[in-house]
Amino acid sequence: MAMKVAIVGVGYVGATLAYTLLELETLRELFLAGRNLQRLEGEAIDLRHAASFFAPRQTISFGPVADCHNADIVVLCLSHKQSSFDRTHLAIDNARLFAEVVPVLTRQNPECVFVVATNPVEALTQWTIELSGLPPHRVLGAGTVIDSCRFRDALSVHLRVHPDDVRAYVLGEHGKSQFIWLSGAAVGGVHLKAADIPPHVVESTRSSGTDIFQLKGNTCYAIAQALKLIVRCIAGNRLGTMPVSTQVDLGEGFPPLCLAKPCIVGRRGIEQVLEPQFSSEEQQMWLASGRHVAATLADIHNALGDTPRAG
Repeated sequence: MAMKVAIVGVGYVGATLAYTLLELETLRELFLAGRNLQRLEGEAIDLRHAASFFAPRQTISFGPVADCHNADIVVLCLSHKQSSFDRTHLAIDNARLFAEVVPVLTRQNPECVFVVATNPVEALTQWTIELSGLPPHRVLGAGTVIDSCRFRDALSVHLRVHPDDVRAYVLGEHGKSQFIWLSGAAVGGVHLKAADIPPHVVESTRSSGTDIFQLKGNTCYAIAQALKLIVRCIAGNRLGTMPVSTQVDLGEGFPPLCLAKPCIVGRRGIEQVLEPQFSSEEQQMWLASGRHVAATLADIHNALGDTPRAG
């Protein structure tokens, strides 16, 4: 079944994602939404020309958020300009942007699945659930798909195997409190031990995003591919397993919040949340991520108060 995908916020990430989606056979229509209509028109024309190299060609249109209707998948890439790589720095400003557009998008795209790309992604995924009033399975964030990609890449170079043969996840938060799920890491079905993962691989996983940002001022290609993977799984009902941001219950003392954990992604969004078996140390890191996201959510709620849901 071919689908309509809307990308809200067409900066570096949104534009790169739009281009990568052109090769999806399950993409029927692509809608670019934002405020700078001149920029959007230029992107749409350029993408139409690029689409002529693919078969079948998709319908590509653009406009303000008010013109975004009946999309099956809505990818939220909108963000204030980021001057640093501190993912909590722009939390309140980005949450304010979401408060403006998410209720409108929910009313106009009542059957959609939301995919959140904007940082801080875990906090804003939970914020989107609250703003939209949708069931949590229909709202998911990019999570640590990109961090897991970076980890697999660094580990594959060290072990001299293809990244596809490395099954290993970074979990928790797409940010400072992320952690490697070591007890679930394997290569060729053989579980890895701590001694198999040298410190430079861990450091590379944590720092590469910041390094890229400092060198070129943004990160766009790898995150666009991560988002394409998510969209592809939803549009094609591929039931792929990946560490996306989803609502979790951390128990007493924690509000509803989202963290990145392995999930099965399909047409309804989150088809199933998997339950990784953590070591005692990993459990503590999992809760530490939860506390970090909860603090960011508290900042958002304190600044913006009770925001009406879509309805």
